[in-house]
Amino acid sequence: MGGISGVYLHNKNCFETLIQSTFHLQHRGTESSAIDTSKSSGTDKIRSDEVKKVFSRKDNDNFKGRSGIGSVSGSTAELTELTSSVGEISLVFEGRIINSQELREEMKKSGDSFVTGFESEIIGRIISKGKDIVDGIKKMNEKVIGSYTIGILNGGRSLHCKRSSRYSPLGSGGWGRRICFRIRIARTYRDGLQ
Repeated sequence: MGGISGVYLHNKNCFETLIQSTFHLQHRGTESSAIDTSKSSGTDKIRSDEVKKVFSRKDNDNFKGRSGIGSVSGSTAELTELTSSVGEISLVFEGRIINSQELREEMKKSGDSFVTGFESEIIGRIISKGKDIVDGIKKMNEKVIGSYTIGILNGGRSLHCKRSSRYSPLGSGGWGRRICFRIRIARTYRDGLQ
């Protein structure tokens, strides 16, 4: 079981708030955690274990920025980074894409190559073909069949989108110039798709 989180803080680095927000998603077991921020310099963004065990204050210097995204997973947390015509994209994903094999094969035939087996890489590559990030998300939602939640960093912005065949809790809130979201995926929700 897993989930994703995102944070935007208007006037300070988001690292500690992102860790705390992501931490609240792992109460039912986590094998892997991933985080990224809008001005990160770290390369070790996916780590095995709970977020507070593998990311600490000493990582603060590598994860600067006012926007951030995080993911926890019962298997491998998915974080994909791409450079494209819509800018730098960092994407966390939780869910299941039913037509991932078909999409991957279609994209390979049109010249795409893949670095990972992550479904988030498929999503990121579809989004990167849009006129801008919003157009890319719309195109992705038209092509992808499944239930998923996605957190995206792009140009200092933190975006999130969700598609489900069943209800999944979305927590979203803001105060002043701060915004946070958390999305939890229940096992029955993730495993219930055929």
